[in-house]
This record gives sequence, C-alpha cells and structure tokens, in this order.
Amino acid sequence: TALHQLHVEEVRGRLIRNLSKGYRQRVGIAQALLGKPRVIILDEPTVGLDPRQGKEIRELIRQLGKEHTVIFSSHLLPEIQQLCDRVVILHKGKLIREAAMAELTGGDGETIRLRATVAMKERLLLPALNSLECVRRVKVLPTPDADYTELEMECLRETGRGRAQAQLFRLLAGLDAPLMQLTVVKDTLEEVFLRATTEE
Repeated sequence: TALHQLHVEEVRGRLIRNLSKGYRQRVGIAQALLGKPRVIILDEPTVGLDPRQGKEIRELIRQLGKEHTVIFSSHLLPEIQQLCDRVVILHKGKLIREAAMAELTGGDGETIRLRATVAMKERLLLPALNSLECVRRVKVLPTPDADYTELEMECLRETGRGRAQAQLFRLLAGLDAPLMQLTVVKDTLEEVFLRATTEE
C-alpha cells in the first residue's frame, strides 16, 4: 500500500496538520500514488526538511523513479544532479536547456574536457596541442612555474586517430614532454546553470 511504501503507517490516525513537515511531505506523496499514476510531479519536495528527512525523501524519489516518471522542481541543484537523468533549465519563464544529465555535466556526449599539467614551456607546447585533430579549444591556466604549463582543453572525445587522451599521450611522448597530471573535468549542475543563464 501507499502507506507502507511511504513509511507512514505509524501516523495513519493523526491529523495531517499535526504532523512534522517530513511526514506531511510523505503523506502528500502517498496521496499522489493512490491512483497509480505513471507520472508524479513534485514541487520542491525537500524544502524545509531536516537533513535526515531530506535524505529519506531523496531515497524515496529514487525508488519511485524505478516505477514512475518523476518530475520535480527544485533550486537545490546538487540534489537534482544526484537524482535526475534529464534536466530542463528554465530562466525567466523560458526553456534554455534540456538534456541528459551526463551530457550537461560532461560525462557523456561527443566532447570531453581535459585538464593537464605538462612539463614544457607554454610557447613550445601550444602549437603542438592545437595541431591535434581532437582539440577544439585550449585554455592556459596560471601556474607559478614557467617550465610547466597547466591547461584545460575541450576535445572531441574520439576521432579517426583514437580517443582524445590517447592522442595527447602520443603527442607528449613524441615531444619528450612529461605529463604530470591529467583529469577529466566534469561540471557541477550549478556551473552549467550559471553558464546557461549568463549566456541567455
């Protein structure tokens, strides 16, 4: 039953107005489940909850998502990133982005962002990097040591010459330029949101 699924059996005889905010949220979701809907819409489901209640509601949303389509609005972007497969970003009442979460945050899609530290001077390294088939953009980051170059690159994930990381390794080996660090950069949903709304 919905009472069992939402863990509210112990308060079934109480008036809703006398329940805690967490239980009121659960009872509201239980009511929505009574008609066995395919789609459940939740508006700010964790606002005003204490950390334990928020965690329980997030887990509940995750479970509901296995059997229902769950649409929820929230300003808590880390929560959305944790729970959602797809994201719609609205700004001033207008749709500005819609995509799979992995695509928005850099975990999927045809491009990849790489951050690297290379033991070579910037003036020697940049022309070689820009010659790579996979490289779209290179941004040099500040570093205290002029013999090292720290940079962030936007690359095609894969081209006819292979994966972006493999192309970079081959290039640097040929230049005798040790790669000190390489990481795949993934955005937070907050960064995506701020960038999208600023561009808009």
